Amino acid sequence: MSNRPDRTLLRAALQIHDSLCQSQHGPHVVQLPESVWTHAVDGQRRLQIAQSRDWSGAVRTLVRRLQTTLVCLQTELDIQNRKLAEHPPRTAVPPVPEILGDLTALQDEFDDVEIDLRRRAVCARTDPVILEGINLGPFSVRLNWGWTGGPLAYCVVALDPHRAGPNDSVVHPHVDGETLCEGEGRTAIRRALETGRLLDLFLVVRQILETYNPSSAYVSLSDWDGCPCPDCGDSVRDDDTVTCQACDVGICWDCSFCCTGCEESF
Repeated sequence: MSNRPDRTLLRAALQIHDSLCQSQHGPHVVQLPESVWTHAVDGQRRLQIAQSRDWSGAVRTLVRRLQTTLVCLQTELDIQNRKLAEHPPRTAVPPVPEILGDLTALQDEFDDVEIDLRRRAVCARTDPVILEGINLGPFSVRLNWGWTGGPLAYCVVALDPHRAGPNDSVVHPHVDGETLCEGEGRTAIRRALETGRLLDLFLVVRQILETYNPSSAYVSLSDWDGCPCPDCGDSVRDDDTVTCQACDVGICWDCSFCCTGCEESF
């Protein structure tokens, strides 16, 4: 039996190594948190609408969510600011055999691993993520190399998304779109990206996906399958709401006698 490595794995390891080496000779790259900023702008817009209509319950919920987003945004900006101020020394690039070893080990840790040399990507599929009884489906952790913005970058893609009722761009309490709120795993993830420790990256991201931290959730699991009633703020499912015929706003049955948005009764 031949002990020669898989050609696709070897070519991927060579490409990743080249990408990391090239980054050693370029300027320090700052990656601004554009997706988090977009989420904050959207949250501000929603909050302004709720405030203008005097929806006190919705205002409390939206303020809490905006605060969480701003904390994530501030943390990201602080990290990038430190990068510019400190100019840390370049880290050593791992040799090709180590990168190849990580890619091989990745196939042992995940049942479904795909390497796309043309797109310069390696994708690992997780098992379905179930948090507090809510099945969020499987996710694909996707690592790209050689792209603009840094030698390595990753995203998290919901393969069978169970979207949050209050915000359909949120597919996991800690994933908005394809961006993971890394929380306490941020340092480990950044270190893995900078040093080319591929296996560490995938394992840390999977651990975050399998963990729920309500204090940093884009949408809490208690609100996952419902939207907040703009009048009382309670989370209700779509089939437990009624729409005001005058202003087209859905509110819960308990508040359905009078819509505070237009003061029409129905």
